[in-house]
Amino acid sequence: MSDSLNTFYYRKIAYCYYKLKDGMHALLFYNKAYLTDSTNLENISSLAKIMIQASMYEDAEKICNRGIEVDSSNSEFYKLKADIKYAENHYYRAAPFYKKAIQMGDSSYINCQRFGKVLCETQDFENALIYNKAVYIADSSNHQNSFYLCKTYLGLKDFDNCLKYSEKTLKLLKFAKNYTFNICDIMAEAYAEQNNYSEAINMYNRKKEVFNTDHVTDNYKLALLYDKNRNLNNALSYYQKVADYYKKHSTNSNENNILKYCEQRITHILEELHFQGN
Repeated sequence: MSDSLNTFYYRKIAYCYYKLKDGMHALLFYNKAYLTDSTNLENISSLAKIMIQASMYEDAEKICNRGIEVDSSNSEFYKLKADIKYAENHYYRAAPFYKKAIQMGDSSYINCQRFGKVLCETQDFENALIYNKAVYIADSSNHQNSFYLCKTYLGLKDFDNCLKYSEKTLKLLKFAKNYTFNICDIMAEAYAEQNNYSEAINMYNRKKEVFNTDHVTDNYKLALLYDKNRNLNNALSYYQKVADYYKKHSTNSNENNILKYCEQRITHILEELHFQGN
């Protein structure tokens, strides 16, 4: 039997195992196909994909490099290398491979969506806006698309659009708690940047009420916001809450600096309230 037929049947067997959710045997037969003919692009591609699914990222990258060596004009292997870095949360490393794949003609929805995300996460907001707007237009019902669009607008300091798309995201998010956490934070930051401290405070309180959260970082931000909004009694309460927490749990210099600042503001606010007769 010729090598081409052997690899074809190995891939067919591997696919059957894959459909049966037997990843170990699927990997075994995709690897057999590759070892039989390591210049066949289907063998290379299928083995790389199954390795990515198995979180064998280092091995998958080596197989992708083999694919590029065999055919450097094939965009799929650049896309797969990007997917590997994306899966590892190495966004700076993923970005150039998504860019390369798109430049080579693979401007698929998923490529543009992930490229927009990695550009946003690496704070290349101007370029991120191009892709995040495009995927939002393609699918405005996807909460991830609206989330990264509002996050991009926040990075660009376009707070009106940030809040606009944040509200759209909130309407889409009934069950995705982690994204909702982030949206509340983004909206609070956008309102604070507009010096709308009351609305920023409302966002953190909304987060607390809906999700029954009591994070020290949120409490510190609330203390700062109440302070800026000249609500000294609430500011004092939150500074004290944060200070009490870090006296028990402080583990690094940044937390110690927050503790020192809280203690300074507690002293100053108590003095100010005293002179106000409160």
